[in-house]
Amino acid sequence: MDIKLIANKADLNKISEIIRKQEKHEIFVDTIESNVKNLSINFSKDYFWETIVGCLLSTQQNVGQDRAVVKFSKLKPFPLCLEECKKNDLRSYTERVLSEFGGIRRYKIIGKELEENLKWLEESNGWEQVSIRAKELAELRKRDPVFEDIKVERMASNFVDDNLRGFGPKQSRNFWQWMGYTRYETPLDSRVTKWINQSGILPIKLASNALSDKDYYEMVLDWIQYICKEANVLPCLLDAAIFSSYEK
Repeated sequence: MDIKLIANKADLNKISEIIRKQEKHEIFVDTIESNVKNLSINFSKDYFWETIVGCLLSTQQNVGQDRAVVKFSKLKPFPLCLEECKKNDLRSYTERVLSEFGGIRRYKIIGKELEENLKWLEESNGWEQVSIRAKELAELRKRDPVFEDIKVERMASNFVDDNLRGFGPKQSRNFWQWMGYTRYETPLDSRVTKWINQSGILPIKLASNALSDKDYYEMVLDWIQYICKEANVLPCLLDAAIFSSYEK
């Protein structure tokens, strides 16, 4: 789809306005701390694994502060930590843990995906490969953001999408952003698409179901990154502002 995007003043003002309204919200402030400020990040297998679990748990779930996924994710010790997953028959163990906890959909699918992901990490040189991607992103977090960082972030997102089961274009971006590594590649969820369609800052109405297609997703994200550049706003902060604007 060859559509030329032009950022007009009215569209840029809409972005500036939502940033201004949400800049003191806890989610927005936390995003500055976790994704924007210069920071040295050390790669952790345990945290990498728990982020995989968290992303798969939140896929196609209705996640709110009082929802089962959030409550499960806060359990200490965490039942699906890397140590526990490695010493159990992972698929059946996951199914049992999630079904007994209750309120979490897709637990059989999640069990299968976790089993396949751990096998790839442990038996197919996966840990070394993800460590390389993480270190590349960590180097970018040590300094102020540069627009060209998109290239490295996109390669890392596509790497997750290509190699981890249960990850599409959205969750692969959610994954690295959740870990605090990225600033430009962002998850496009229902809140973001709703706000964008209502604001009219893009030349077409976004179709949520089409965002599962990699090419369509990247085209839309290219537009968002461009208009954020013109507004002098990092995409991860626009994402945080939109997300927090729908919080009750």
